[in-house]
Formats: sequence, structure tokens, C-alpha cells
Amino acid sequence: MILRPGRVTREDIISVLGKCEYDPAIIKSNEKIIPKSPGQKYRHYSPKAKVILYKGDVEKIAEKINEDYDKFQAEGYKTGIMSTEQTEKSYAGKLTIICGDRTKPLTISSMLFKSLRNFDHLGVDIILAEAVDEKGLGKAIMNRLGKASSETINV
Repeated sequence: MILRPGRVTREDIISVLGKCEYDPAIIKSNEKIIPKSPGQKYRHYSPKAKVILYKGDVEKIAEKINEDYDKFQAEGYKTGIMSTEQTEKSYAGKLTIICGDRTKPLTISSMLFKSLRNFDHLGVDIILAEAVDEKGLGKAIMNRLGKASSETINV
């Protein structure tokens, strides 16, 4: 059983052992299930800024992030976008930090916390973050982003 997703993925374990499950607390985070791993029990990995996580079709995510960026900026909030290499051009002229390549999840996992900390150094109030595919290493990335975020928007 995987108590906390990480670099060794469920698929890696299945290829060796034949089967592997996730701790139900990882999958059903809205329910009152107590995780078996201490690293899963509390909201952490959080920068000073509010993090909003956007899930869905990549093009729709970019459209919604652009819309929300403009709205938050107009309201006086310093806003940043955590994007991937594939979407960076969608945010021209906006404060953006590229956290990696969607086709190479290891690039994102290795840059995730550095990207969040860079937003802290820039003094942003709100970070608009793109979700990634939850296959393989993406599960661990989304687990960490979920812990950092205070809101998720499905588009």
C-alpha cells in the first residue's frame, strides 16, 4: 500500500509485485479518513500566498487562469501563474514561473517547491497553478500541489 505518493510510482510497484493500492486517505481527501502517513495528515508545502489549483483541459485551464489573473490584478492582488513549458505562451505579459514540462513529470517534481518559494520571494498574494495528469509521478505532484492549495477550480 502506498501511504504517500512519490518518485517510486504505483505502476513501478505493480511491475515488480503485481499489485499495489493507495491509502484510501490519498484518494478520498474530502472524507474524514485518517491517513497512515504523518506527511499526509496536515495541509503543508504551502507558500505565503494563496494557491488556487486549476484542473481540466489544458486550454480551458489557461483561459480560466488568464481570466482570474486579470480579475485578481484589478482587485489589487499581486498575482503569479505557475505554468508548464507547454502553456507559458498563453500567459504573455503576466508574472509567470515555469515549473517544468508536462511530458517530463520529473522536471515538475524537481522544480515544484522551488517555484512556490520563488513566488514567496516575489511577494505575490495569489498563485494560480496548473494541475498535471495524475498518472505515474503526476500523482505525487498533484498530492503536493493539493496540500499547498486552498482552493481547486475544475474547468
